[in-house]
Amino acid sequence: MQLVAVDDIGKFAAVIFADKMRFGGRTVRLASDTITGRELEEIFTEATRRPITYSGFAGVFLNLYGDRSI
Repeated sequence: MQLVAVDDIGKFAAVIFADKMRFGGRTVRLASDTITGRELEEIFTEATRRPITYSGFAGVFLNLYGDRSI
């Protein structure tokens, strides 16, 4: 799954809206590192110093978005 911090999205959006000549009428894509649920589990476990268990998303949700990598 790809995760982008809300603060980072806001910073990019501010730059884009401030420069209409450069970005007006264009589509701008944001990307991030790809991380697995198990890797996220490890990161949260380390950050909180308590065991965190990743259980995945329901198949119905995944079917809606066509992404089985999360």
